[in-house]
Amino acid sequence: MPKHWREASSLILASRINFRSILGSSRYTDMNYSNESVKRVSRKNPDYTVLFMRRSVKSSFMPGVYVFPGGTTVPSDSNEGWKELFNDSGYTASNFRHLPPLAPIFHDAENSRIAKAISLRITAIRETFEECGILLCRNKLIQNESKPWASFLSGGEVLEWQKKVQQNPSELLNLYKTFECVPDIWALHLWSNWLTPVTYPKRFDTVFFIALLDQAPPTSIDNTEVDEMKWCTTSDIIQDKYKLPPPQLYEVSRLNNFGTLDHLAEFTVERAKLGCERWMSVQVKTSDGVVGFLPGDDMYPSSPELYERTSLKQYKEKMEDLRIKSTRLHRWESNGKYINRIFASNIEPGYGHVLPVTDDSPPGY
Repeated sequence: MPKHWREASSLILASRINFRSILGSSRYTDMNYSNESVKRVSRKNPDYTVLFMRRSVKSSFMPGVYVFPGGTTVPSDSNEGWKELFNDSGYTASNFRHLPPLAPIFHDAENSRIAKAISLRITAIRETFEECGILLCRNKLIQNESKPWASFLSGGEVLEWQKKVQQNPSELLNLYKTFECVPDIWALHLWSNWLTPVTYPKRFDTVFFIALLDQAPPTSIDNTEVDEMKWCTTSDIIQDKYKLPPPQLYEVSRLNNFGTLDHLAEFTVERAKLGCERWMSVQVKTSDGVVGFLPGDDMYPSSPELYERTSLKQYKEKMEDLRIKSTRLHRWESNGKYINRIFASNIEPGYGHVLPVTDDSPPGY
């Protein structure tokens, strides 16, 4: 792994609002979810929520912003003891065939003692437990790795381990041994891979997974890295203008395409098989804000700098002026307070991605 950044995992947790939503009832079983009008109506009132956390204002990196659970890797995430745990629980190599390395972050195997498709999922599960008290696991006797839904373990006895794991991440392995279960890595579906731009002092190569829950588990905030936690619909968090970093707002806006958890689950399972690129925005400063160009945009460089830190390029024009110059738009715009708009028009999504949708999306989306 290059020393220019650290590797990290983030987990998007989407949970059904009710055990039996109206849209999941039998009279809707033949609904054609590809019908655009149906999707647009359901997006306004989705039947699922997503877990968001607000980073502590004391944090050294992006304080006070809302993010998904996640964090950087630690050596114990790739401990060979995980192999032993899976083997002792009856899992063989065939059970990991649905976890291929389909994103750039998985291909750097330096210092990794187990497959990174496994260790990076363990990172996401560990960080989610440390920050939220949610332990994703499955019984050692259940080996249907193709199921779309995540399983979790809760209760006071489990939460007693939260502090232990926060203080010593290697305790996570002992936690699973104690409760005779394994991390539910099969429920973490590949979603995206984002690299922090070269203009930031701290950089992370982060893989985003998504896990789907039939019900929202209880949460336990850690009160150190996180000072608020909430389950919120994607449409609400966009409309209420919460402070979201560019990758998080982009992913929330993509999730905003799906009005039902079943529709999202169907798409997620199939999309994860296609893999994803590593995306890094190239940011510039205009006279009235900051613009982040993404791959496919007319103003995205053909060979962007990936390693050496650089300062923001300055433009005398306004954000709108740069927009008018371009035919293919794949960018976000910020007035300095938060990301105001995302544009994605006249570009091919690629890799099974869906383009972001927001309430102020321009014509042509």
